[in-house]
Amino acid sequence: MNHKKFSFLLLAFLSTQLLAVRFPKSRDELDLEYFFSGNFRPESFFGKNITLLNNNNPDINWYSRHTLDLNLDVVFGKNMCGGDPVAEFVFSARNKAVWGHPVSICPTTIATSKSNDVVDRKHNHFIPRLFFWMREVWLEFSINQVFKLSFANEHTFKLGAFPFQVGRGISLGPAFAVGPGSLGFYTDRNIDQFAFGFKLSGEFVHDHLFYDIYASILQNKMVSLRQTAENIYGQEFDNNINRLFCPERGTGKINQIWAARLRSILMESKDTGRFYVEPYIVFNNNPELKIEFPADSSCLLATLGAAVNYDQGPFIFNMEFALNVGSQKVKGWDRNEIISINRDGLKTFVNSKVVDQNGAQVLFVKGSDAQKIIDMSDRCESENGKQIGEVPSLGFIDQQVDLFNADNRFRNPFTNSFKGWMFVSDFAYWVYKKDLLLALAVGVASGGSNPMHETKDQNFSGFIGLQEIYSGSYVRSAFVLGSQGKILRPFAQPKSKQAPTKQAQAVNGFTNLVYAGTSLHWEPESWVNPISIQPDLLFYWQETATPKYDCKTKQDLPQCARNFLGTELNVFASYWFYENFRIYNVSSIFIPGGHFTDIKGKPISPAQEKALDRLDRTGFDDSNIPNIGDDIAFTFNIGLEFKF
Repeated sequence: MNHKKFSFLLLAFLSTQLLAVRFPKSRDELDLEYFFSGNFRPESFFGKNITLLNNNNPDINWYSRHTLDLNLDVVFGKNMCGGDPVAEFVFSARNKAVWGHPVSICPTTIATSKSNDVVDRKHNHFIPRLFFWMREVWLEFSINQVFKLSFANEHTFKLGAFPFQVGRGISLGPAFAVGPGSLGFYTDRNIDQFAFGFKLSGEFVHDHLFYDIYASILQNKMVSLRQTAENIYGQEFDNNINRLFCPERGTGKINQIWAARLRSILMESKDTGRFYVEPYIVFNNNPELKIEFPADSSCLLATLGAAVNYDQGPFIFNMEFALNVGSQKVKGWDRNEIISINRDGLKTFVNSKVVDQNGAQVLFVKGSDAQKIIDMSDRCESENGKQIGEVPSLGFIDQQVDLFNADNRFRNPFTNSFKGWMFVSDFAYWVYKKDLLLALAVGVASGGSNPMHETKDQNFSGFIGLQEIYSGSYVRSAFVLGSQGKILRPFAQPKSKQAPTKQAQAVNGFTNLVYAGTSLHWEPESWVNPISIQPDLLFYWQETATPKYDCKTKQDLPQCARNFLGTELNVFASYWFYENFRIYNVSSIFIPGGHFTDIKGKPISPAQEKALDRLDRTGFDDSNIPNIGDDIAFTFNIGLEFKF
């Protein structure tokens, strides 16, 4: 055999062996199942007065958008284990955009830049291209099968990015942290990505008692030396400890959630009905909360709760109760920063919280005697407003400059103890077969005044939910609790100079809220093309009263505003042309109550406060009050959904 012929035969043999290695068996022989699915949902949305409830504001929204999800589910070992898979892998990708608004596709996180010792303004960017991102990816496997353990019951382990909630998703929901909330916590209802974590699950008693132990990482600041060595604590002080010369972040700064729950089916039969109980505990350790500055507080929050569900024949009852425990440590902080301002047409670097004898912010000159005095001054609230030194000249100023602390330069450390609680319950009854369901619902989430107005240890009574997504169970909210509208409910106006802002902070979501409602859900089982119509009527109140507001004096009044927030009427409707193709509509109307009349015009931002100054200066015009109002708001959402 010549050399060329031998080489050809050897190459052919190796090629067949390579193919044999890559494709050793068929899919059935490997015991693999693949499931590909998707969901495409184009929709249009119109809303009026959905934010401020005021016809005097241009608060009218209209847009069209789409959401496209592609899902892959791979199951391994289902046949070899008699039905239960050895492992399962799930991958989900999403593409989403508001049509004609390319910056909606992928806004980056907010970043700051530093130039010449000055932290410049915050900014972010956008990626105006349609692309997919990973929304969900996880692997779950059987501990029994993988490790060949002869447990009496099944136990599994899941890791990756996946949804998890306890109860109804109030104490802990699956919405990954994206938007600011009360006390620096984060929440949002638009779940475009799930948090990364792991979950250990299993049975204690077969088919009756289950457990879940869950942990997730929301933010990790230990990824690189750049993060652990970042100088973010230079303004912190506590018990005469000055972090100016050791401002590094250090290690251990990981925002994490731990949760554990039991899921127990105490009884289940046609005679006694089904009784389900879910006690749970949620723990959040967040070492870097932001009140005014990045990482200027930390918290340890635990939520204890239980959910109960009972149904017997046509009757359904469920409820959930939870309470917050733990505390937030607000750090002592020097608010003085080097900022840039426009002074006589020139960009000038100054100290934000140190002024001269004329009340002007003191010029920043790196390494100067004045700057040394500023940096080395005693850090304590008792030093606010006091003179800290003098220099014969500074920069281009050839005269004596007296240095004074601003009256709110320093904030002493204090602690907020969490005392919030919540309760929700639903009663439902099948009025006619399984076609018509009548439901009643009540709910309460405790409220409290903003504890950041004063630097002293105190209790915060408002309920805090983590990644909360609650919008109702059998009685659903599309406006107040749902994603259609997000009306703002302001706290009292700050009176202390130590408050983070001069304007009242506003909240939304399930806190400081009482509601009661009813609904009818009609979905006839006999129709060839299914239809679903659910009208809901809900009433809302504040749990803790807040003060009235007077636009003329631009101040809160000593009297409390009425607690009645308003009435919501909504309709959820769907019609299926085919099993996987439907048209849907969500419409809502919100009629504000006496509370919003009592706080009409209250500003919650500097821009809104300036809007009050633009009222007719020749006389007060109460027909043109900006900001929060008491006008009717409504929304209309229509779309198609195609599943494949």
